[in-house]
Amino acid sequence: MANKDDKEKFYNIIKIAGAGSFIPLVLLSGPVSGYLLADYLISKFSFGYHTLYICMLVGFAASISESVRIIKFIMAVDKK
Repeated sequence: MANKDDKEKFYNIIKIAGAGSFIPLVLLSGPVSGYLLADYLISKFSFGYHTLYICMLVGFAASISESVRIIKFIMAVDKK
């Protein structure tokens, strides 16, 4: 029968793998949501096309911020 330490180690590895595999999705979702928001603003309210670049950059910045938070979580789990 496995020790409690072995089970905890296994669950920590699963947590790290799950959080690490989520990072590419987070990096993709920011610019895509920025693009969709900008497309809506351009079509409905006749904003300029510079809005597209601004919204995509804001989405990318939010994605980077969230990725850093996930990496900090992974580092905290790894230290346990």
